[in-house]
Amino acid sequence: MEVLRIWVFPVFLLMVAGALATIEYRTHTADRAAGRARTTRFTRRLSGALVIAAIALLVHFGPTTVAATASREEIERLSYYWVSVVALALVAIALACWDVLDSVRHLGHHFSDLEKEEIDRLRTEIVSRKKKSDQPGD
Repeated sequence: MEVLRIWVFPVFLLMVAGALATIEYRTHTADRAAGRARTTRFTRRLSGALVIAAIALLVHFGPTTVAATASREEIERLSYYWVSVVALALVAIALACWDVLDSVRHLGHHFSDLEKEEIDRLRTEIVSRKKKSDQPGD
C-alpha cells in the first residue's frame, strides 16, 4: 500500500497534470494563431494542472501514518495537512466543474451560430429557387 501511495498515485497524477497542461498549451497556441484564443479557458486549465501537481507532491512527500503513542499536537498537525490536501482536491473539482459549464455554454453559442448560418443559407436558396420559378420560359 505504501508503494501505491508514494509512487503510483503521485506519478499518475503528475502524468495527468502534464498531459492536461501540454494539450491545453498546444490547443491555445493553435487557437491563438487562428485568432480565436480563449485565455480564460487556458488559465483555468493550467491552474487545474498546477493544483493536481501540487496534490501529487503533497501526497508523495506527506506523512501518512501516526504512531499509536503520538501526541495530540502531532495528530492535529497531520489532520490539518490532510485537510489541506482534500481542500486542494475540492479546488480541482471546482475548476473542472467550472470548465465543463463554460464548455457547454460555449458549445451552445457555437450551435446557435451554426443554426443562424444554416437558416441564412436555406433562406437564400429558397429565394433563388423562387426567382427561378418566377422567370418566364420554364
